Formats: sequence, C-alpha cells, structure tokens
Amino acid sequence: MQRRLIWCGMAAFGGAVGHTAAADAKTTTAAAAPAAIPAKPNLAAAPIKLDRRNAQLRLVQVVFRHGARTPLTDASYLWEGHEWNVCGCAYKAVPLQLLDIHGGPATTNAHDQKQMSTVLPGGCSKGQLTLVGQLQALELGYWLRQQYIDTHSFLPASYTPGVLAARTTNFSRTRGTMAGVLTGLYPGLKEPVPVVTSGDLDEILYADTKRCPHLKVLMAASEAMLKAHWKSPSQSPAIQQLQQTLDKFFKLPEGSWQRRWMFTDIYDAIKSMGAHGKQLPTGLTEEITDEVDKMAVEEISAFICPALVDEHGKAVMRLSMGRLLDTLLGNMTQAIQQNDSSGSTAGGRNLARLRLYSGHDSTIMPLLTALGVDIKRWPPYISNLVFELWELKPPTLNPRSNMGPSSTASNIPGVDISNGNLSSSAGGSNQAASSSTSTSTSSVVAPSMSTSSDSAGQRASDQ
Repeated sequence: MQRRLIWCGMAAFGGAVGHTAAADAKTTTAAAAPAAIPAKPNLAAAPIKLDRRNAQLRLVQVVFRHGARTPLTDASYLWEGHEWNVCGCAYKAVPLQLLDIHGGPATTNAHDQKQMSTVLPGGCSKGQLTLVGQLQALELGYWLRQQYIDTHSFLPASYTPGVLAARTTNFSRTRGTMAGVLTGLYPGLKEPVPVVTSGDLDEILYADTKRCPHLKVLMAASEAMLKAHWKSPSQSPAIQQLQQTLDKFFKLPEGSWQRRWMFTDIYDAIKSMGAHGKQLPTGLTEEITDEVDKMAVEEISAFICPALVDEHGKAVMRLSMGRLLDTLLGNMTQAIQQNDSSGSTAGGRNLARLRLYSGHDSTIMPLLTALGVDIKRWPPYISNLVFELWELKPPTLNPRSNMGPSSTASNIPGVDISNGNLSSSAGGSNQAASSSTSTSTSSVVAPSMSTSSDSAGQRASDQ
C-alpha cells in the first residue's frame, strides 16, 4: 500500500489578516536540505490543491518575527522629539520556563542586556517589545488556536505538556512575543511552558559570524560588491537623489551617509514611529518611504540573504540558514517516522505536534530567500511562516481523489513518483525522499509554498 505525504508551507505577513489567504493559493517548489540550497521555484507552476477531507495533519511549524518594538538604531536624531512611552504590560502572559539547549537554566544575553539598559525618552528601552507588539503576538496566538484547535482539532483544547515545543532567540522582545503567542493559543494557562533558547554559538534563528569565521569573510565580500554596485553609473544618481531628499526631511548631520546601515536605520525609525502613531516628518510621502524600504532591503540582503544566483549567495545562505532548514526538515522526518511507529518514536515518547520559533526579520528574510522567494519589501512585525505536514489517505482508483483537478500525483513539476520513488531536479530533495521512504511503506513528500502579504502590516528593521 502506498501512502502519500504532502508538506504545505505557507507564508503569511503582518499577523492574522494574512493567514486565511495563504491556505488557498499554493505553488510547487523543491524541498530544501541543509547542505544544498534549492533552485528557485517555478511560481507559475500549476498549484497543488489539497483536499483536507482526505488528508490528516501531522505537524505544524511556525517561524515568526517578534511584534512591534521601539527603535534599535543609535541615530536618535531620526526620531528626535518623540516620547517612547508605549511599553508596559498589555495582559497577563503565559509564564515561560527558559532552558538552554541541554535542558538547564538559560543564561542571560549580553546583547539584550545592553539594549534593555539603554532607556529612551518616555521610559521604554531600546528595541523593547511594546504594547502594540504584545497585542500582535496575542493575535497570532488567537489565529493558531482558531486554526489548529477550533477548526482542525489538531491540538488539544487545554494545554498538555509535550504537545508543543518552543524555541526563541534570547532577546526580551522575542521572549515576550513567544509568551504572547502562547497566551493567545492557550489563554489563562498558569503553568510555565518550557521554551528553549541559546547563546550565539548555538543559535539557529540568525546567522552568527563568531560561530562561523568563513561567513564573516563572505559577508565582507558582499559589502564590497554592494558598494561597487551602488557607485555604478546606473545606480549612483538615483541613490544620491534619494539621500538628498532624506537629508532634507530628517535634517541629517554631516557624515550620516558614512554609517554602515543608514538606509536600514532610517527605515527602522520610520516603521517604529509609524507603528505607534508617531508623527513622521511633514511631506514624507508613501512613495519616498517605499524607496527607503527598497534600499534598506537591498542593503541588508547583501549580507544576510543574498540572491541565489551564484555560488557566493548559495554559500552565505548555506552557512546562515542551513541549521534552521535542517531542523525544520528533521522535524518533518521525525513526524513521519513517529506515524510509521504507531504514534511514538523509537524511544517511546510522543513528539510535539506544534513547533514554535520566535525570531527576527533576520530570521524571516534569509529563510524566505532559501525557499526561493525574491524579497522586495521588508517583512513587517509578527511576520510568520507556517509549515504544515499533511498525510493523504491511500490513493483510490480515481487519481484525483486526494488532489484538486489542477494537480495529480503524476504531474507535480520536478517530481517523479513512478514505482513509489521520489526524485527531483532540485538539489537537496533527496534527503526528504530518503527520510520518508525508509519506512515499511513507500511514501512521497511533495512540498508546496505560498506567500501572502498584508499591506497594512507595519515593517521595521531588526538588526
């Protein structure tokens, strides 16, 4: 008997508004493995339409950016005159039991302590999760509850230890966002939920050059290429004109454009102010803001998520996002193996059905790039990607019984399922195949991904 497993990856930007649209429009792409970056997917391929009546959800993984925060930039003249009195406690959040990767008590983060010790006018700290950000996290948790408890009955209505696994970077804004998501998912929960965090060397949710000196060398090369590109005759005039426009609006001090991340700093200030109702400079139009968005994305992408057009870009992505991709795919493999073992692993323990990862825009952007998405806009606060692993019922005589009319088991682009085997033209997919076919029954893993964007979502930088 042949069983078919389908992984549906959904990307939703800007909170719960974007989630519902993501379930309806899926396009095929190749499975990504940690040792190889997939080829860019054919977004024009026929969509896979999943008939959920003939499928069973096996695993959900959610990777999200934290909620709205105060500015991170040191260039305080960008928001001069504003009071940052937008922090506090929006609700009683679910308590977290912070653990290191070995199960012991988590240590403090020197970077976070430095940021939180920097007090801004109004009382908030630098980069602190605000009341707005806490409510955004709560909304995402509500959406998860509605989707996976109320609609699909995938999770129990009341929290059960072990039903979910959570990991966060060790920053107050990401820890607070995780607490808010859990509060929306399981309101009123009083017992602490175990959440894993780590130091820089063991972090999988953002790239760290201390852990990988070679990555530092590659990023330095990226910086040199970006500077050369911006100085080219095709780019320089337009960039200089935008810089002069921003000089006028923000009254930038001399030498501001010598800062390493100036477009990113300006965008950080604009979106932090906008998310909290702060008055922007008079005359700063949406068109100008969009241009700053574009330049900030180009500025930061050269470092953390270069395009996969050459070996340089692939090497950066492999070293920065390889471990996170490995973790996500490994979780899928374990879920498949658990199902083949009648609901438990070889060690006899059940695996988490929901896995939550609280990170940054520097998590979302390279992950999207690794999945083949060409990033044009900065991901807003509470941006999130949802990966679902579905098991389809055994095929019947009607080959379209489990799939919509536009996509049968035999016409998925790049996938050959003859004789129950999986092959793909995209590098890295063989790992997904071997993990799913090493069981007593033959299986096929076919990934798909969709993206949606909430135009009302707030965007800001997060270094």
